[in-house]
Amino acid sequence: MSESGFIYAIGAVGTTYVKIGQTRRDVQTRLRALQTGHPLPLQTLATIPVETNLQRIETQVHRFLAEYRHHGEWFDTPMDTERLAALVARAIAWIDEQERRAIHAVQTPRAPRGTSSPFAARVKELREKRDWSQQELAKYARVPYMTIWRIERDAHKYTRMDIAVKLARAFGVSLDLLCGLYEESTESELEEVA
Repeated sequence: MSESGFIYAIGAVGTTYVKIGQTRRDVQTRLRALQTGHPLPLQTLATIPVETNLQRIETQVHRFLAEYRHHGEWFDTPMDTERLAALVARAIAWIDEQERRAIHAVQTPRAPRGTSSPFAARVKELREKRDWSQQELAKYARVPYMTIWRIERDAHKYTRMDIAVKLARAFGVSLDLLCGLYEESTESELEEVA
């Protein structure tokens, strides 16, 4: 299923107990609902937006944390945004790998192993030229961080046009340049024209 939403970590204040869950709605609404049945005060520790496979990502994160499971979706382990983002990224990579193995149909040729598509390479190159982190690019382009992460990993078979347009605007370049249709020198020429 390809639903979008949030993977969240809600912790019991003063403990290392954390609930890892998913919601398509506001995480604060989920926090309030959980608080009604919990004896300790709860707080949101981390929220990671995901574009697809919400349920599958949550399930895989739970598997990764199985050794820390306390009860149900509650785990006894420290958690913060960085750790949850790493777990979500790992789950997405695992899901992508499973999907690659399951597909037997002919696909659009991809870049050779160990190399990136021109689009993925150009996004990373432009981001690094500006000395931006992936999180900063996501903020400037107004797209989820995981989108940038997946694009640069070349994990997206196809990137939606609206995402490509937002990235081009954030970088201040044309779509042609971003997609690798022009050489690097064209970026400086574009800046001179603007």
